[in-house]
Amino acid sequence: MLARIACYLIAFATLALIELPFLPLSMFLSIGLRHAKRLAPIVTFLVDGIKIFVAVMAAAWLISIIGQTPAWLMLAIPGYLMVQNGLMRIRRVKAGKSKVKRMLEQNAEPEFYDQRHDLFTERAHLYGDVTGWIAGASLFVKSGTFF
Repeated sequence: MLARIACYLIAFATLALIELPFLPLSMFLSIGLRHAKRLAPIVTFLVDGIKIFVAVMAAAWLISIIGQTPAWLMLAIPGYLMVQNGLMRIRRVKAGKSKVKRMLEQNAEPEFYDQRHDLFTERAHLYGDVTGWIAGASLFVKSGTFF
């Protein structure tokens, strides 16, 4: 029972902490795509999809080391929270309270904010997360295991 609880915590922590190794790549790509705005949502989709796929595969590997069978619920809880976070970010952009807009207003450059582009980028984050989650989860769990 304790090993099963540890597996749930490992899956949650792996999906939550995957941002750290991908942060330098995201920063490098955002600097490189500063002048190619149309490519930013596509690259964001790809990077987020790969990031979540790697997180799911790392969680599966760590859980298999413990000797437990992976279950859908181990990924469903962090996946649900990930989708809720993405939807909240999209709502923020639509309401005009995005972090990008706030940052540009603090730097006295609000005329450079493009809400449409920000919305496309946030949707690409969400779609990439969901695509990576589905791809990883389909390989992660053997059919029939729910808990």
